[in-house]
Amino acid sequence: MTTDLTTAELKAAWQRAGLWRTGISYQRAIASPLLLSGLRAAARAARKQATQNGNPAPQQRALI
Repeated sequence: MTTDLTTAELKAAWQRAGLWRTGISYQRAIASPLLLSGLRAAARAARKQATQNGNPAPQQRALI
């Protein structure tokens, strides 16, 4: 199943995980396959929860 997660969703998952408190930057987390997998799962779960609460999934606007 392929989902198009936005950068904002991944950054929000990174912040919720508290990785910034441990000194792991967003770029470092994205570069690590294990951390990236966890962030994607957390972002998907947050999106699913938001959808169930009646909030639509965010959409990326086309770049001009």
